[in-house]
Amino acid sequence: MVQEHIKSYIGKLIEEITAHLQTAGLADSTDAVHDTRVCIKRIRAFLKVLDLKRKNRAVRKLLNKD
Repeated sequence: MVQEHIKSYIGKLIEEITAHLQTAGLADSTDAVHDTRVCIKRIRAFLKVLDLKRKNRAVRKLLNKD
């Protein structure tokens, strides 16, 4: 049950990022860029809550990138 909720939450965030990235290159897209950053921050916070950074080398590399 919890795994399904986690999958749906991450899936919704990925859909939001995809939608925001499609409009981020347009002329009046400052809100889309901001919303994309917010989604990314939510994913990073979620990973910190699960403490995957310490346990998974691939996740650690992604989080340490600028």
